[in-house]
Amino acid sequence: VSQRVLRGEVDFGFGEREVNQPDLEYRLLFRDRLVAAFREDSPLTQYDQISLKVLASEKFIGFGRLTGPGRYIARQTDMPDTIAFPGLVVWSTPTLEALLMAGAGVAIVPELAVGHWHRQGISSRPVEGVDFVREVYFIRRRGRTMSPAAKGLQSLIISKISAQAGRDHMIIVPDSRSGES
Repeated sequence: VSQRVLRGEVDFGFGEREVNQPDLEYRLLFRDRLVAAFREDSPLTQYDQISLKVLASEKFIGFGRLTGPGRYIARQTDMPDTIAFPGLVVWSTPTLEALLMAGAGVAIVPELAVGHWHRQGISSRPVEGVDFVREVYFIRRRGRTMSPAAKGLQSLIISKISAQAGRDHMIIVPDSRSGES
């Protein structure tokens, strides 16, 4: 996302903060927990929280290392091998959703995504003893004035994110700046 903003392909984007990007401006929008997700008829539903040891004993489905969740898990130093190097890797959320619905295994996913999956028979639980939180930023090119249409779209998206936050337990970070351009 950051690279597309840098190249001018898009006016703005949403994603992780990348280091060494002085030409980009990042505004933290929200923090979203990563949780264990699995089919609602799984024995894992008996737990209020699931330990890494229990997760490691399950068939684990991981995100590719170039995805946000995949990069996040790869940076963790204390992951069991079955989680750090899963036997099944996906590159898209819809593919993961289909595999979870089919009962193919368990995964660690952003809670924001799981909020929509509960209607599809997928449950989730926090991971015990691990503070899995991803930060999602509004990204734009530093010093670039956005068009009125881009500003309107930005406002609409941020208001929708804020409305979703209460339902999905996201932590909204208020904008402390005024007179944003």
